[in-house]
Amino acid sequence: MSERPAEYFEQFKGYKFPVSKYRIKGKKLSAFAAAIGDKNPKYYVPDPEDPNEKADYSGIVAHPAYAACYTIPKLLEALPDIKGSDGEPMLRNIGKLLHAAQEYDFSGCDPLTPATKKVFSEAEFSKFWIKSNILWGEAIVVSTNEEKTKTFCKTIIRVGIRKGGY
Repeated sequence: MSERPAEYFEQFKGYKFPVSKYRIKGKKLSAFAAAIGDKNPKYYVPDPEDPNEKADYSGIVAHPAYAACYTIPKLLEALPDIKGSDGEPMLRNIGKLLHAAQEYDFSGCDPLTPATKKVFSEAEFSKFWIKSNILWGEAIVVSTNEEKTKTFCKTIIRVGIRKGGY
């Protein structure tokens, strides 16, 4: 099966992924910060010494790297289901998919806290190009509350699909 030209993928520009919903819990925010080695009290709450006490997570915010938890997984799940106008899957072999980069922009955004409860991420493809036999794609993700009155993160995600996958 031969690779399709970059022009084929122009039909996917503007494709909107299903909205993903991610539940926010203080314990998960704190555990994530600890897992990446950042025990800054802004992001982390230690477990109480007394097992009968409950930790208070209300004063922490999500570590900036936590955005990977609510922006990327649903996009990757949706990729195999995207079909072109010819009925062919956009991604022919998921084993050829490379997660290349993500850029987070928190400027003008609200902090993500346990009080947020849920984050809704909307994503769409913005561009495609072929370079060095790799199909590159870019998606823009905006993560908000359900009412869309607060924005928590704006993300650009780039993927590469190696030869044999497109």
